Amino acid sequence: GLYSLAFTCKSKDLSERRVKLDFGLVTEVSRIRGQLGRPESSIIVSFEKEEQGLACLRSDVIATKYPDLRPAPEVRIVPDKDGYFSIEFINTGMSGVREITNEFSKHGELAKVHQGGAKNAVKRVTVSYTDIESAVRAIEAYANNKDVRGIDFVSECIEFER
Repeated sequence: GLYSLAFTCKSKDLSERRVKLDFGLVTEVSRIRGQLGRPESSIIVSFEKEEQGLACLRSDVIATKYPDLRPAPEVRIVPDKDGYFSIEFINTGMSGVREITNEFSKHGELAKVHQGGAKNAVKRVTVSYTDIESAVRAIEAYANNKDVRGIDFVSECIEFER
């Protein structure tokens, strides 16, 4: 598994690129989770090795920008209010809902596919599966895909253990 750190988002301008650049001064980031740009939401930054995370915790540069950085709590994946396991991403290369539906149904039974955003805007897509295994398979399949950016469970499905 990955070693993860958490911090609270303080700026609506915080982007995945910014976080990668900041932490990249110390070590390579494996994954970023959470709603970047939504103030007061928890952001989780993950690394391949524990030493990488510890190096970030010790870094003065990172401590200045992310004063509440701490080891991340354990997370559980839970169904959303409709009982589905929903994942979201930014569609940068698929032509539309039909193509997305065809692609993502390869990983399991789809409950629904929703694409938001104005006509030529960057499209945020939510894909809902009936079971957690299908959602996990889809996230793994598209983690490094150029057509899909920032794929992860929707925040409603991520529950932090206290």
